[in-house]
Amino acid sequence: MAIEGSLEQIKERVPIVDVIGTRVKLQKSGRNLKGLCPFHGEKSPSFYVFPDRENWHCFGCGLGGDVFSFVMRSENVDFTEALRSLAARAGIELRQRESQRVEHDRHRRLHDTNAAAARFFQSLLFASDGREALRYLEVRGITRATIETFQIGWAPRAWDALASRLGEDGFSAEELVTAGVAIPRDGGGHYDRFRGRVMFPIRDAGGRVIGFGGRILGDEQPKYLNSSDSPVFTKGSALYAIDRARAEIRRQGVAVVVEGYIDALAAHQARIENVVAALGTALTEEHVRTMKRLAPRLVLALDADAAGDAAALRALEVVRATHGQTATPVADRRGIVRLRRDHELDVRIARMPPGKDPDDVIRESPDTFRAIVAEARPIVEVLIDAELARAGDDVEARARAVDVVLDALRGLANPVAVDQYAVHLSKRAAIDIAAIRERLHGARRVNRAHRTAPALESEPTTRDWLTVEEYVLQLIARFPAARAVLRDIDAEDFYREDARAVFAALRDTLLGASFSEDLDEVLSALGEPLGEYAAWIASWGADLEETTDDRVIAEAEAGVCRLRMLNYRREIALIGAFRRGQAIADDPETWARQAARVAELADSVKTLERTGLARYSPHWHAIIHDERRLGPVRTVRRATSVDSVPSEPSVTRAPEAIAATG
Repeated sequence: MAIEGSLEQIKERVPIVDVIGTRVKLQKSGRNLKGLCPFHGEKSPSFYVFPDRENWHCFGCGLGGDVFSFVMRSENVDFTEALRSLAARAGIELRQRESQRVEHDRHRRLHDTNAAAARFFQSLLFASDGREALRYLEVRGITRATIETFQIGWAPRAWDALASRLGEDGFSAEELVTAGVAIPRDGGGHYDRFRGRVMFPIRDAGGRVIGFGGRILGDEQPKYLNSSDSPVFTKGSALYAIDRARAEIRRQGVAVVVEGYIDALAAHQARIENVVAALGTALTEEHVRTMKRLAPRLVLALDADAAGDAAALRALEVVRATHGQTATPVADRRGIVRLRRDHELDVRIARMPPGKDPDDVIRESPDTFRAIVAEARPIVEVLIDAELARAGDDVEARARAVDVVLDALRGLANPVAVDQYAVHLSKRAAIDIAAIRERLHGARRVNRAHRTAPALESEPTTRDWLTVEEYVLQLIARFPAARAVLRDIDAEDFYREDARAVFAALRDTLLGASFSEDLDEVLSALGEPLGEYAAWIASWGADLEETTDDRVIAEAEAGVCRLRMLNYRREIALIGAFRRGQAIADDPETWARQAARVAELADSVKTLERTGLARYSPHWHAIIHDERRLGPVRTVRRATSVDSVPSEPSVTRAPEAIAATG
């Protein structure tokens, strides 16, 4: 059971009134309950429990929080102990993180294995045994600087050269096999997977070596060989040079995909740095999801032949298959961001001149390659031309070709684009647009008539939104640039005890002597059960687009601003709930203090609105909900004197207030 789900289920199964009622004698006060505060001596009750919001607050000593904070204070325990106590009371078993810690250590060891193999291969490229490979790279136009930058190497022809060397360095045979660089022998033992090949290390987006591609020198088959799939490497999702290209792809908003390693190397060598290679495989759904997170446009640099046409059609099917699976954020006028999953990647086809691949074009003229990419045509237009060319003048074949195109159009989300492509098809096929539209929309109505309602999930496994507190924590956990705000905020800025505990743990880990940039290592250090909750927060929205350090810093600062504003409004709402039904004559001094406090809080909110809220626009990353159980946020209208405070305070709804529901 995930810890995030456990926290919510604990609150549902163990009502806050039941927990506090065992220590405090409560009595009804409207929809709420009140009693004598257990944390300071008092004769008249100022301790209130708000069941609808599932929190408590004492207006005498100022303490408050949720059910976790009450158990922590009343039993003098930390968050972990409070969580375990309430989980036991709720009958919920918390999952341990030991298995995740072991998995993290295993992945790190595989990265170390691949990194050691890359160093070994490159060291041999410049030795006498690697002369043939070095000559091949020189003929292909790859410079010494590019070789060193991309750590290109040579795998010797010996059966166990790599295994022997890495064995001396302390890597086990099992680790080599798991990393995909060695193969077990039928009779026992193992041998190197790569022999007599030019080696291209494949890295993930963070620059860690996860696998290899090897190019044979000679007539043996296969010509190219990749590492076998491993816990850190999957051929169908990896992209060669993604670590070098990611920043430029984000900057330009365009990702260019080529087929081979040499094509990608030639592009980067010519300072065309938004280029990646798909490891010789066709475009996959994972590739498309990665590109969607980085840029709105994907250009496939293909050969001008039948294989290129087939690759374009496969790409279109892949794009349609991923439609709606990768989220894009859309902000409303209140600054609340919701995920829209109907985003479509703008996929275009860049045709190379006949008989040439991207490497040839780039070596002849980088500017020509840039121009071809800039003039890339939308993939649907390519589909229309390819289908009509294949059909020729045969009437029935052309009708079938039109149906193929219309079927592709039905998978597009943008109705304007659909209509424009329909007009283009009409002109290219010399068919009346009315007939095209009738065929398009008539089939669409038939499809809708036979469509069955999707089965509802019996129980959602994860939330599709974050609280402001969790949003700030996510930025801190995922992005090193956001960690600058750790010195500007305090645990008291977090209202929920679970979020507060995660913040304290992250702050101590990231600012302490055990500082680490490795997110997995940081989360593992939190231990259970906080680590799992933090991991859920950090992984939320992993399929969204990436962002820049400047944007991350701005969002972190603005998120903290919003968090404080929410806390001020929460306190105003709690004071309003306490004062309703009370008379000024009962305690005029308390009323005066509370009126002054409300005025102070209202001024603070206005200041934050002027200086900070204008920057709060997380349109790139998340859906933000304020505290779910806060209820309608109300602000007490500022009074000019104690005498002017009415017995039933008038209230106005804050325009930016959010009464979020799960």
